[in-house]
Amino acid sequence: RRLPARGAMRILIAHEALAGGGGVETYLESGVPALRARGHDVAFLHHNPRTADGPTRLAFDHVPAFGVEDDGLSNVIGEVREWSPDVCFSHNMRPLDVDEALLQEWPVVKMMHGYFATCISGQKCHAYPRPSPCERSFGTACLALYGPRRCGQLRPARLVKDYSWNLRQRRLLSRYAAVTVASAHM
Repeated sequence: RRLPARGAMRILIAHEALAGGGGVETYLESGVPALRARGHDVAFLHHNPRTADGPTRLAFDHVPAFGVEDDGLSNVIGEVREWSPDVCFSHNMRPLDVDEALLQEWPVVKMMHGYFATCISGQKCHAYPRPSPCERSFGTACLALYGPRRCGQLRPARLVKDYSWNLRQRRLLSRYAAVTVASAHM
């Protein structure tokens, strides 16, 4: 789907939580007011409960918020449909069913804040024999190197779960209207 070619837009920001570790939250804390200052209407969709706690809590005055854990995905999609965004701007949405539901109805721009869909652990580095960046392309060979190169947690169940999640995220990449990153290395 193409993004609308016009001035002010209705932008739905999607992020996993209202409260978190601070990186993405700090980005959104400055980005949302900047979008509003430029005349855009902004709403916020989050997956985790409104009451979830974290070191950095997002709070935007006069910005509608939709909570998947609080109200259910189908109800939230209905509310978003009524709000009628021109575009969705998705950030660190671990539950991929949210992005999949948004992609069914609207153009979605995905901001990758980590090496998701390109690395099992999302870190894109090896810890053994010494810390070093990984230049490999994501694929089945990563499964064999993950443990010996200490790419992530040494838990086989976590390896399988994270590999499956990254495959699913990777399949979504071609469906996004655009994928943006914050660094040349990414």
